[in-house]
Amino acid sequence: MTLSLVARVRVRMQRRPRKGPTGRALLSLILCSAFSLGSAAAQSRPTIPFQRITMDDGLSQAAVHAIAQDRDGFIWLATQEGLNRYDGYRFEVHVHDPEDHSSIPSDNTYSLLVDGHGSLWVGTNGGGLARLTEDGERFEVFSHDPDDPSTISSDRVWVLFEDRSSRLWVGTDGGGLNRLEADGRFVRYPYGASEPKLLSSGNVRAIAQDTQGDLWIATDGGGVSRWDPSTDGFRTFRNDPTDAGSLSEDRVRTVFVDSIGRVWIGTYNAGLNLYLPESESFRRFRYDENDSRSLASDRIQVMFEDHGGRLWVGTENGLHLWDPQLESFWKYHNDPANPFSL
Repeated sequence: MTLSLVARVRVRMQRRPRKGPTGRALLSLILCSAFSLGSAAAQSRPTIPFQRITMDDGLSQAAVHAIAQDRDGFIWLATQEGLNRYDGYRFEVHVHDPEDHSSIPSDNTYSLLVDGHGSLWVGTNGGGLARLTEDGERFEVFSHDPDDPSTISSDRVWVLFEDRSSRLWVGTDGGGLNRLEADGRFVRYPYGASEPKLLSSGNVRAIAQDTQGDLWIATDGGGVSRWDPSTDGFRTFRNDPTDAGSLSEDRVRTVFVDSIGRVWIGTYNAGLNLYLPESESFRRFRYDENDSRSLASDRIQVMFEDHGGRLWVGTENGLHLWDPQLESFWKYHNDPANPFSL
């Protein structure tokens, strides 16, 4: 889905200046027009043409882990072979230069965030965290130092998140959760499954904030932990094989809070979960070979809400649009015979 959306950005941006205030709202306008679906969505699958960007267009590598748009309208794409900046015409690729300490610290980029001040943050797989300087030419690097507990806990940065108080949270692979302070120090959150008030695992995969201000931390192997800012403690939700209302699996890949405050949790192998706050339980959505409107895969990759309030779910077997009236999914797959398919 993401590469197709970026391709649509390219088509529209060719008619606009490369930089300037008009570019900032560009992606929002495109998504709004692309996904402004009528009420017929409840009766038939909405028809959406997808346009694609590939390495033939200059993308440095086909495995795109994250996409962000900065204030100038540039599209940034994190790949395993460099950080790509797309201006609607061509790509500019940032790669690591061992002789230049201000270059991006690793070609294997994994997570992106444009914060409230307009700064671009880049999480890498092995090179730590980087922030692009205002001139757009250099990177300030934050790396792990085993002798300094005020540094980031791991150089494998899987997720970046800015909360409503403008605090930057950094989720790592194996090093747990970090919060960046204004003075450049990192606060590390200890983790351990045996301690109920700690983060359940050091393998953080996603972060979201609910309407109460709590953070939901998705972990690989430890379920999902909810952080309460009033106590600075965690409560963890895990799978219980004897309880059908528990989380469907402890390997959680993504968590998402939609515009009406619902918390959705996607797992590696056990489908999608919707948190039910009244009972503190979960409703599960799984692949069902006998139901054409179920998920086509239990492997959830990503979730996104468009400007019409519709939830999109990316899986390892295509893209799904949640139909809230029918409480089921419309599916979008690649069709080799259709150049406008996914």
